[in-house]
Amino acid sequence: MWLIHDDRSQNKEAVTTMHWLIDEARQRGIYVILNLFDVWARGRGTNQYNTDSTTHPINVWDWNHRHFAADYIKWVAETFRRHPMLLFELGNEMENRHENNWEVFAKIAREHLLPQFYNICGNDWPIGVSQSRLWSLRVNVIFNHDPRRMPDVTDRPVVTNELAYDTDLWKDSTIRNPARTQEYLNAFTLAKQKNHSGVAAATIIDINKPIDGAADNVLRALGDL
Repeated sequence: MWLIHDDRSQNKEAVTTMHWLIDEARQRGIYVILNLFDVWARGRGTNQYNTDSTTHPINVWDWNHRHFAADYIKWVAETFRRHPMLLFELGNEMENRHENNWEVFAKIAREHLLPQFYNICGNDWPIGVSQSRLWSLRVNVIFNHDPRRMPDVTDRPVVTNELAYDTDLWKDSTIRNPARTQEYLNAFTLAKQKNHSGVAAATIIDINKPIDGAADNVLRALGDL
């Protein structure tokens, strides 16, 4: 919801920043996952996330917001499909967390969101969803958000999350610490054992600081792998 204002209009500054981030990653050989909906979305009236979906500009778990969600999918897909190394994530942590009804989300996704997306981007553009109960949706990539459980999925590519559980790998200060660099690469060992297609890094990087030194080394190493 950072890509839109509270009235659901496009936040052009945020869109410009996202284009820049995707291009910076591409120059380092890294694919980017653009997450469309998330329980950790921006709440109205703030630049902070709020896990209460009723505060989101679009409550994608609410059947009455399904057309807002479909319109959002449409313009985001049209805006960002020019990037060749971009994957979309339809939803992250969309199951019954914080009282959100994942079954309603699944119905909205099946009937309104995925048809809109594929109509714009074609059936082959990678889009996925995390959490196993939603893998039955017509997505063509599986995002495995828990690296401690490596699923044996053979019908679609699998991208698994980095080893950020019970660690501080998600922190900007950690990725900038050269003593911790190897930890960001360990998930690849597990992914390769299961023949997964890649690993997603969920680290928060402060873009107000130069991305150099240890952080840049991690990003380039991930790109090489």
